[in-house]
Amino acid sequence: MKSRFGAACSAAMVVPTLARVATGKTGLSAHEVRAAAGEHFLEVGKTDRFEFPAGNPRRGKLVEQPGDKWVTVEFPYGEKPTRSWINLDHVVIISEEP
Repeated sequence: MKSRFGAACSAAMVVPTLARVATGKTGLSAHEVRAAAGEHFLEVGKTDRFEFPAGNPRRGKLVEQPGDKWVTVEFPYGEKPTRSWINLDHVVIISEEP
């Protein structure tokens, strides 16, 4: 038996959020506004926090513009940063770093 309650709650939360995004009265970060609009929210040169399913969040700077589902990120590692290709399907949360 399917639950209609979950679908109704989801719609009840999404519609007001989209309305706030459309009017510009969101209280959301720039990342969240672009993501809600279906745009890539990652910006080359900006540092973000990437969280993976196994935990262990990492701070990294986007090096190349997102292409398909892959991005190149530079992670600090001692004296020399390392560049890694990341498939965004395997990232749980991406948040802005100040």
